[in-house]
Amino acid sequence: MIRRLAALPWSTVAAVRVALYRGGWLQVRELPRPTISIGALEMGGTGKTPATVAVARALRDAGIRPAIVSRGYGRSGTRPLLVSNGNGDGPLVTASRAGDEPWLMAHLLPEVPVAVAAARELAAALVPTDNVDVFVLDDAFQHVRVRRALDLLVVDAASPFWTQQPPPFGRLREGVAAAARADGFLVRGSDELVGNPCGGKPRLELVARESRLLPLDEWLQDPNGAGLEKAPQSCVAFAGIAKPQRFFHDMRALGTSIELAQQYRDHQVYTATEIKGLAERARLRDCRALVTTEKDAARLAHLELDGTNIVVATYRLTISDEAHLLGMFRKSTSRGSR
Repeated sequence: MIRRLAALPWSTVAAVRVALYRGGWLQVRELPRPTISIGALEMGGTGKTPATVAVARALRDAGIRPAIVSRGYGRSGTRPLLVSNGNGDGPLVTASRAGDEPWLMAHLLPEVPVAVAAARELAAALVPTDNVDVFVLDDAFQHVRVRRALDLLVVDAASPFWTQQPPPFGRLREGVAAAARADGFLVRGSDELVGNPCGGKPRLELVARESRLLPLDEWLQDPNGAGLEKAPQSCVAFAGIAKPQRFFHDMRALGTSIELAQQYRDHQVYTATEIKGLAERARLRDCRALVTTEKDAARLAHLELDGTNIVVATYRLTISDEAHLLGMFRKSTSRGSR
């Protein structure tokens, strides 16, 4: 009871804000193309970025031309910014200017335009609409000021949102009842959920593809390259993400002995001195490699690291039933945005 009372102000403010937009008291913006929103009820670590990449890739492979717009959390500037024009060259700016997640999406999908702004409609205005059929809104479930045709909520099966609490005791951005706004659910981990309150709404399973290990310089050239034939026998692993323990677990599952698991805060801004110091700590442990995540690698891309041996562990999600996703999108656009 005490937890519910403490969380009540947070949940109430979020619910009132949504009600003001849905009731017409605050203006809802319309983008020039249909929109698919990808988001979550929790703060951090649910897999929104790989889910957004999976949705954009599925659309692209079906001949539908997507563009991604994002807030660009943690970036150095505040002005709307075109991160990638989608001409195949990838990011036009550094991760510090774009935000690590938009930079990573532009790197993984170089033929998909990516733009960032606090207001998603300002980001969308930077993308030439002649080559865009749909805008994919990254981390936008709470960004209700932009009308969307399809609202998809990411669910982490290992810790689903209905087992969480709003602040100050948990990570929920909104109360569990807010999930009713979603048109469907992207379930990461398993489609078999205990206590699932999602009702009869569609559920699409996000399936993890086999992880690959690529030297940083190779990853920067081609993030989908073949990678190393086998994982290093031992390593120092480091990560500045919301749930680093999941990454460390995945590395151990590849057969690597982690001599040091170094955790940093989410969106950690690295310096060359810091990474070289970590490499020295690895040397003292007789480790030849530092291993990190793709999100961290985005923040290393423009550092002068003088040949420091860094290996990037790739992580990709695919949608188990892409035809279902495409059907949901076509049905939503035929009935109009909400």
